[in-house]
Amino acid sequence: MRSQLRWRICRSILAAVYVVPALPAQILEGRQYHGRNVTCVHSGILQTNGTDCGTQNYARVFTGTVKSAFDIGETDKLLQLIPEEVFVGDPVSEVLAVTNQACLHREIRAVKSGFSTFTVIRKRMG
Repeated sequence: MRSQLRWRICRSILAAVYVVPALPAQILEGRQYHGRNVTCVHSGILQTNGTDCGTQNYARVFTGTVKSAFDIGETDKLLQLIPEEVFVGDPVSEVLAVTNQACLHREIRAVKSGFSTFTVIRKRMG
């Protein structure tokens, strides 16, 4: 009886390993933003190429404050950021960056002037 139970458990584990498909490295998420359908792509593997785990692919990493934010498209904003504590990159007095407002974390409704932020800016690919 015990050997049958063990065999059944082993078969269940093997079936789960071979039947369950591999999980994708990218997550596609559909959202509504100002009445428009948008698709957001979230991926750690894409950003790091599956090999880097630190800050190798980042041009700048810092905490700071948003000095100004301007709409420059249907979903994008141009941010003028004032770095306060720089972890990666040269210390500068301000940084200009473009962010996709539609794909921000759901708890952050919109980036506005005065917003405190932890900012990660990736190096340009290609």
